[in-house]
Amino acid sequence: ALPGAASPADLERALAAPHVPLAVCRRITELLEDARRRGTLDSYRLGLIDQNTQLLMDYLGGCERIHATPLPFAYT
Repeated sequence: ALPGAASPADLERALAAPHVPLAVCRRITELLEDARRRGTLDSYRLGLIDQNTQLLMDYLGGCERIHATPLPFAYT
């Protein structure tokens, strides 16, 4: 396995979740917090990476809104 790659247990949990992208973002946040607690990630870097995770969640929400927007009949 690649260093930092998701474990089979992580994949199973994500795929079993009602909302897979949200489960993945939550797991990223858990891993970041764990790295901070162990001292392998300082608060500054944690903030930067967490900001990117928040942006990912925002982009996912935008994609879901686009996906849920009905198309006019003429476009289908």
